[in-house]
Amino acid sequence: MNEVVVQVRGLTRVHPGQGGERPPALQGVDLVIRAGEGVAVVGRSGSGKTTLLNVLGGLDRHWTGEVLVQGRDLGRLGDEGISDLRNRHLGFVFQAFHLLPHMTVRENVLLPSWFGDRSLLRDGPDRAEAALRRVGLWDRAGDLPGRLSAGERQRVAVARALLNRPSLLLCDEPTGNLDPETGLVVLDLLLDLNREGTTLVIATHEDRISRVLGRTVELREGRVVRDVTRDPVGSAGREAP
Repeated sequence: MNEVVVQVRGLTRVHPGQGGERPPALQGVDLVIRAGEGVAVVGRSGSGKTTLLNVLGGLDRHWTGEVLVQGRDLGRLGDEGISDLRNRHLGFVFQAFHLLPHMTVRENVLLPSWFGDRSLLRDGPDRAEAALRRVGLWDRAGDLPGRLSAGERQRVAVARALLNRPSLLLCDEPTGNLDPETGLVVLDLLLDLNREGTTLVIATHEDRISRVLGRTVELREGRVVRDVTRDPVGSAGREAP
């Protein structure tokens, strides 16, 4: 049995609102994710998908319940512990890319090494080259992000997420800003990483993503209403509408 990478019990997150608290973004969520799984987190806008990923990645600390990632209790970790967990085990890919426009592609990919341990800083240049070659963009390493297409910028964001060789990759609508054809290129890259052993969690509203991953977790009003595991289909290209 594969080791447990994520274990969530009774996770509740309430965002403050004007005039009082809003309805909970997450309500009593229980979830277990094992090493090597590919999980699509689906649901309508406002169902809690992004909030769940932010909690798992240590970006949101204002919740109740129990959340363990790689065996470490996020509720008991301080800022330094959370940063160490992210640097050692987690990778993030966001819909909006979050590349710094004044830095080259290579410098953007190297950013995590500036906040990691010395080994990552030492090995960063070689890892950045390997990551950019992996996403097919080493020839654009010296360009600024503004010279790249949306699909290329997202592939740079994937390369940056790969710099620390994460065991868990969290992706929030990674194809949401891309045209369908370019989205398939990025999705196939993520699926390749999953087939090679990276645990993959993708928050998405796209059916084509949930069809090709091995598991779908559906949220509705902050609750898990469906959790289905099946054999993954294959490449995203074969499943494209």
